Amino acid sequence: MTIPDPILRTDVFDVLLTPVPYGWSDLHLHIAEKHFHYFITHVFNDPYADLMQSLLDLAAGKNESEFTWHEEPGGCTFRTNKIQDQHHKIKVSLYEFNELCGCIPDYRLACCFEIRTKQWIIIFYLQLKKIFLLFQDKHFAQPRGGEEFLRTFHSFEMAVLKYINK
Repeated sequence: MTIPDPILRTDVFDVLLTPVPYGWSDLHLHIAEKHFHYFITHVFNDPYADLMQSLLDLAAGKNESEFTWHEEPGGCTFRTNKIQDQHHKIKVSLYEFNELCGCIPDYRLACCFEIRTKQWIIIFYLQLKKIFLLFQDKHFAQPRGGEEFLRTFHSFEMAVLKYINK
């Protein structure tokens, strides 16, 4: 049995989320000295909508939130929990899983860290804002299927900006 790394307490966190043609997104995560890369499919769910809902849940003050992004095979799940004695922070648990031929996924804790909730929301919001602006170009958006994202981003952005500016 392997003991997972201790919880990282860091504000060194960044994300690069890039929409790739024909139903994929490329995700790079930098958490302290750790780097994670996922090639996310949009076939099984809408990863941007799931991310936006999770961020809205946190902005609304919910104690926990979760979203799963699939690769083929496998994927990753982000589980966030508000830290009870530090309400401005969340604990993020990043799980990776393998999923083959309908078998029960095999989850493994890849990383666990604490971060300010506002920082988490801002960093992902800025990546989504970038995608929104790129999707304004129909030639860019068409092979990436950004129509639903364009319809829902504005209300998401208004709620996030209200949270950020309070």
